[in-house]
Amino acid sequence: MTFGKRLRNLRLEKDLTQAELARLMGLGESTVSFYEADKRKPDFDTLIKLAEHFNVSTDYILGIKSLLNKSIPTVQLPILGSIRAGIPLLVEENYGGYIDVPEDIRADFVLEVVGNSMIGAGILEGDYVVCRAAEEPQTGQIVVALRNEGSISEATIKFYFNGNGSPCLRAANPDYSDIDYKDGYSCAGHMVALMRKDAPGYQVYKEYLAVKDSEEWTEVIELATSNGLTHEQIKSIIEGQVEIAKRLKGK
Repeated sequence: MTFGKRLRNLRLEKDLTQAELARLMGLGESTVSFYEADKRKPDFDTLIKLAEHFNVSTDYILGIKSLLNKSIPTVQLPILGSIRAGIPLLVEENYGGYIDVPEDIRADFVLEVVGNSMIGAGILEGDYVVCRAAEEPQTGQIVVALRNEGSISEATIKFYFNGNGSPCLRAANPDYSDIDYKDGYSCAGHMVALMRKDAPGYQVYKEYLAVKDSEEWTEVIELATSNGLTHEQIKSIIEGQVEIAKRLKGK
C-alpha cells in the first residue's frame, strides 16, 4: 500500500475531510490531495505531525513493514529525502523519515531506490539501500553519488569504477550509459545492505532477461571503458574494420 492510500485510510477512519485534515496540520487542502494521490511526500516535520495525530509510527504511515525479528537489536537510521545542497548530509533537514536496521550493520543512512538502473545487481525500485557514509569511493563499490542541481543535490546509486584515471558511475542495466564521475559528482557513501518492502513481480524477471541477453557484451564494454574508449570511438573502429573487410573481399 502506498503512502497516499495509507494516509487516506487513516483520514477516513477519523471521519475527516481533506480540508479538515489540512487545517489540523496547517496545510493547504490541495497539499493533502497531492499526498493522497502520491504526487507529493510530506517533509519531516509534517510526517511527524501526521504520525502523532493518527497515533501510528512514521514507518507505518510510510508503509515500511519491518520483517525483522523483534528480538534482534535494531537502530533507527534516517531515510534521506530531498538532499539540500551546501549543508552536511546527515542533518535533519535532509531526512524523510526513519527505518529500523539491525544493530550489527554498520551504517549511517538509508536511500530509497527510484528507477531500474541497478536491476542487474538485484536492486529494485522501492528498495531501501543501507549505506555507510564515505567520501572516497573504491572501484567496484555501489555508491551514493551526489551532484548539485541548484539548491538540491541529486542522488544516484551506481557502481563506481576508476580505470586509467577516468572514474565513472556505471548502472547495472545496459539501457543506461556510464556517467563521468568528474562531471560534478561527489561520493556520499557506499552500500552495505539492502532492505525490501515487497516481493518482486514478474516484470522484474523480464527485465533481468533483457540484462542477461547482453552478458556477452559485458567483457567488451568493460575492456573499452577501462582503456578510456568512448562508444563513439568504438563505433569508428568497427566502421573502419568493416570498410577494410569490404575492400579485401572485393579484391
